[in-house]
Amino acid sequence: MRREQAASERFDYVGRSRRDSATTTQWNRGRPSLGKKGHSQAIKSWWGKLKGVDVPDNGDYTGDMETNAQFFANMAYEGATKMGCAVADCKQKGFTAFICEYNRY
Repeated sequence: MRREQAASERFDYVGRSRRDSATTTQWNRGRPSLGKKGHSQAIKSWWGKLKGVDVPDNGDYTGDMETNAQFFANMAYEGATKMGCAVADCKQKGFTAFICEYNRY
C-alpha cells in the first residue's frame, strides 16, 4: 500500500463511510517544515497531476484521470460542495502531511 493510500485509509473513516468522501494527501518527507507555503505547494502538486492527462473537450472523467490525476479529480469534481483541509507537522518523524477531505455529493 502506498503512503498516500495509507493516509487516506486512516482519515476516510472519520465520521462517515468511505464512499461518502474523497481524500487528497501530500507528503513532505525528509524536508524542513513548509508551514503556510506547504499548503500552496500541496495544492500545486495535486493540480500538477493533470499535466500529461488527456482531458476531453466535454470534461468527462476518464480512466486516464483515474489513473494519473485522481487527486486533481477530487478537487475539481462538480459534486463536491464541502471541503476541509489539515496539516500535520511531525518533526520527530521528519515529515509534514497535507490532507484535504471532500464530500462526493
